[in-house]
Amino acid sequence: MRTFYLLTLAILVSLVLLSCTSSTGNDDDGIIDSSEMVLVEGGTYMMGCQETNGEADEYPVHEVTVSSFYIGKYEVTEALWIEIREELPLGCNSLGDNFPVTNVEYFTVRHFFNALSVRDGFEPCYYDDGWNWHCDFSKNGYRLPTEAEWEFAARGGNMSMGYLYAGSDEPSEVAICDKDSGLPQQVGTKQANELSIFDMSGNVAEYCHDWYTEDYYQDCLESGTVVNPKGPSEPDSHDHVLRNGSSGYSAFRSRIPYRSGRPFYGCSFGDFRLARNAE
Repeated sequence: MRTFYLLTLAILVSLVLLSCTSSTGNDDDGIIDSSEMVLVEGGTYMMGCQETNGEADEYPVHEVTVSSFYIGKYEVTEALWIEIREELPLGCNSLGDNFPVTNVEYFTVRHFFNALSVRDGFEPCYYDDGWNWHCDFSKNGYRLPTEAEWEFAARGGNMSMGYLYAGSDEPSEVAICDKDSGLPQQVGTKQANELSIFDMSGNVAEYCHDWYTEDYYQDCLESGTVVNPKGPSEPDSHDHVLRNGSSGYSAFRSRIPYRSGRPFYGCSFGDFRLARNAE
């Protein structure tokens, strides 16, 4: 009988230790590689809200063409950020290796991209002319996606099924929003979209390359078909485009066409994903 109790105790201890090891996510096999990318074949689509209940800055719908590009399968995680930058951004409340990094500053993101590009043998895209930072789109390194690229990828590219959310018409299947916990979740926990890209509806808002202006779509419509647009040449403010909703907001803000603008100096619920030219 004593042997039976000892054996039972040993099994229970082993299960507890296994559970603790699995939950930390610190083993190499448990860390998601958020530098993994998906090829988005170029195409033409109708950008903007095609429903009647959108926000003013989601109209008018206009035709956009984008060239092929790569985009991150996941939002950039704390693990990848720490690997490149060594420490989390100031004000980022760490949730774990596989959670999206938050509270990133737009300028710091550029340093991150350049360092990651060097690590992987690509040409850095961002440079400082002494006055401002610029992105050289002719380089093959990592950069932020343009707003047009981001929406095309979220819609499923040329494989789009026309969903309202990234991968479904039912937000509970793909979007991490306020009905979950109100906090960001590990990347890749919901259903992916048509291109096997995760979390393009909800979880955390994502920076795009473009400056934000509310009437930019009207300008695009008046100029006709837009090829590889990169946003307004002059900003109305120091806000950059944020796409995607976040875990703290309703599913309405997780719709694919939803857009907003936030300052470049950091956003408590802001993250980003990688983009790169297709070679």
